[in-house]
Amino acid sequence: MKNKGLLFFAIFVALFIGFVVFDFKKEQKAEIQKEKQSILIPLAADDIKEFSIIRNSQNLSLKKDSAGWFFTVPITELADQKAVSEFLDILVKEKSTGTAVESNIIDWKAFGLDQPKGSIEIKDIKGTLSSFRIGTIKNFQGDVFLQKGSENKVLISSSAWFGRVDKKAFDFRDRRLLRLPTKEVKGIEFKQGQQKISLNKRDDQWVCLEKPDWKLDQNKVRELLSLFETTNIEEFLIEGEVDSEKLKTYALGESKLNLTLDFGDNKRWSSQLYINKNKLHIAKVQNPALLVKIAEFGFRKLT
Repeated sequence: MKNKGLLFFAIFVALFIGFVVFDFKKEQKAEIQKEKQSILIPLAADDIKEFSIIRNSQNLSLKKDSAGWFFTVPITELADQKAVSEFLDILVKEKSTGTAVESNIIDWKAFGLDQPKGSIEIKDIKGTLSSFRIGTIKNFQGDVFLQKGSENKVLISSSAWFGRVDKKAFDFRDRRLLRLPTKEVKGIEFKQGQQKISLNKRDDQWVCLEKPDWKLDQNKVRELLSLFETTNIEEFLIEGEVDSEKLKTYALGESKLNLTLDFGDNKRWSSQLYINKNKLHIAKVQNPALLVKIAEFGFRKLT
């Protein structure tokens, strides 16, 4: 009898453990399912090939090709690859924390979705388009309301969507004063008033054309070249060619320094550095043609 009791007890324990394990796996499966359903963009960042931020007249669009991410609206040029990647990496991790309402009849105005703050559209490698409209109203927890595509559902998600839809072209632009690779530079010219210094690369050694007997510190020249890439643009003032009349608008006066980089094969980059009457540090650049405001630190280092 004692052995029979132990047998029944063992069977009971085994059944109980089996039930607990089954229940745990069931709950775990439900959690995984819920987690999957909460993902708003079931894509990897690398699967996104186009995206747009639509906000009235301040729309911007970017597309990826073999050279990387580039703007298609409102300008046409290569973007800052790191800035775009960081934006998309975070975007695909966004989740819905719940559903505010799901119905065939929704008062979109109650969620600020009748006239949304803006929308974000993405297109994947298969050409599938996904869109998200972001409402102008937040709930009491500070979360935002979204509509995904044409779904008759109002989703709740983090307030980070507000910041994303407020992104401007400047946030994704390549802000380096020089976008060309410095390793390809074959000549450097500095001109300040009547003074000029020209450096030329011969057999991987930099020499001064005006003073060929000078022995140049090669590391210093390389440090100098890195300044061109690390000096950042703070504001794009004029896009395209800058004529004398446009320059008068910014009261630039005489340039503090003229810089020219020679890349060989008639490929050159140049910049004139100014400080205007408002103490703004401005650079007029060729290749591409721009008038920009630059950081004072970079300006001082170059001059």
